[in-house]
Parts: sequence; C-alpha cells; structure tokens
Amino acid sequence: IVDDDDAVVPEGVIGHLQVRGASVMSGYLEDAALNAKSFTSDGWFRTGDRAVVRDGQMTIVGREKDVLIINGANIYPHEIEEVVERVPGVQPSLTVASPTRPPGAQTDGLVIFFVPAAEASIEELLRSIREYVGRAFGLSANHLVPLAAQQVPRTDLGKRGRGELRRRFEAGELAAERREAERI
Repeated sequence: IVDDDDAVVPEGVIGHLQVRGASVMSGYLEDAALNAKSFTSDGWFRTGDRAVVRDGQMTIVGREKDVLIINGANIYPHEIEEVVERVPGVQPSLTVASPTRPPGAQTDGLVIFFVPAAEASIEELLRSIREYVGRAFGLSANHLVPLAAQQVPRTDLGKRGRGELRRRFEAGELAAERREAERI
C-alpha cells in the first residue's frame, strides 16, 4: 500500500493498493500506454483500489475513482462513512456517502445514507451526523437519508452499493425516507 509517489505507507494509513506475483498478469497485450499507466517501473500492478493495513490485516476501503469532488475538495466516500459510523446510534458497515447533482447545479452535493440503531433518536442522529461531518471535513451534507438495513445494496463482492443508492435517490425512489429526514 503506497502513497501518490509509490512509497510504502505506514500501517494504519490509507493508500493505493499495488500487487505483483506469479498470478498477476505482466501487462496488457500490445498496449504500451495502458501498461505504463497500470504498472510501476519495477512491475507492481496498480489495482485502482484504496486500502489500509491495521493489526496486520489488509482492508480494501474503496476505489480511487470513487472520489467525491465537493466545492473543489476531493474527498473519498469511505472517509465520510468512517466519520458517520463514529456517531453513537449509527449502525456500522451500512453507511453510504455519495455525490448527487440536481439538474442545473454547478457542483456536486453530498448525500449520506445511514441506518439508525433501533433505539436511536433520528433527530439526534441528524444533528450529530451534521456536526461530525462538518468538524471532520468542513462541509455540510445536502441530504441525510435514514434507511432500513435491507435497503442498503451490496455489490456482488460485498462492497457498499454507492452507485445504486445514488441512482435510486436521484430517481426519487427514496423520496419518503428523504422527506422524513428533511421534515425534522
């Protein structure tokens, strides 16, 4: 796991995942430009994943292309999700941060989907999430949408279904959940 300059990062620091070995391809057939972009000079394959090692265990935390660009700042969704999941009363591993751009808007807005614990006060959660995200990133979520656990989609690999939730939100399929949160 490396930084932007391909230098190995210390344990606990999120970076770019690179791999190499006998089972990793050595390059793309007849595509020198893609090979130069995809492999380091010493043969490491750039996977496009972001990962971290904690206590000797590697965890993939997202894709590099998942970056949110909000008011000119680049923020990775998993960073927002980690902060939101520190809020007491938010169920872990079910938070999804996604960009959203209403028609005619000049920049992306932020929508955060979360699953409240059964005993949690939605009003208190909304206030706390806004506070935690504001303190950590200096920005405000445009929309906070509480969901039931079964409403949070997963990809075939078990990753959070960010694209699917964004599509459903922008298509108005989560209008009732959105109205409920915005009513408070």
